[in-house]
Amino acid sequence: MKFYEVLERRRTMRDMSGREVSEEKLERIIAAATVEGLVTALHVPIEDEAEYVKRKVNAPAGYELPCFLAIGYPADGAHVCVQKEIDPMTRIQSVCSLS
Repeated sequence: MKFYEVLERRRTMRDMSGREVSEEKLERIIAAATVEGLVTALHVPIEDEAEYVKRKVNAPAGYELPCFLAIGYPADGAHVCVQKEIDPMTRIQSVCSLS
């Protein structure tokens, strides 16, 4: 499979009720939450974290939790992460000069 084919493939996840949730839907959920003043965080579970959550929510056998999406209002005085601005050409030149 070629690189561009991998990028164009649509991955589909399922929610707890078995309905399909595509990456595009997840992006729309995050965008809609942001418009409403909510903050979001995607979290990839580590160690036995996914198994712990699966037990707590009574997930069906064989069900996988590849990530968690937290949505909520930011706490007063909470640190808000800001995307770091990077000039692509400067980055490319710095990496190329290392070789």
